[in-house]
Amino acid sequence: MRLERAPVRRSRIALTSLVDVVFILLFFFMLAARPPAPRVLELAVTSPAAASPAATDPAVDAELLGADRIHYRDRIVSTSQLVTALNAGTPGARLRLKTGAGASLQDLVAAMDVLRDAGVSFDLVGGG
Repeated sequence: MRLERAPVRRSRIALTSLVDVVFILLFFFMLAARPPAPRVLELAVTSPAAASPAATDPAVDAELLGADRIHYRDRIVSTSQLVTALNAGTPGARLRLKTGAGASLQDLVAAMDVLRDAGVSFDLVGGG
């Protein structure tokens, strides 16, 4: 007597639901991990020739030398001292900020942040 075994049926793994779950997780992490909007730095840099002082120009000149060091009226002052001097000086005068050779981009951004937060209006002049 011969006994036949029933054929062994291997069930296939259904990957359809696994793929759906992976795409749902991908979509979730793409939305949840949105990078913050980049901080925009608006610059209006004038040429040194266009920045020559005129008789009616109320702009005040200063040169950024390095980390919190600004040459202003034959003195080296910090950014906060410059803000105090500008507020005590001519009201409504614009600051013409020139970057010196020793000033890095980080020094410029830090000085611009302090000046902007203090309400000082300034122009950047392309410098050495």
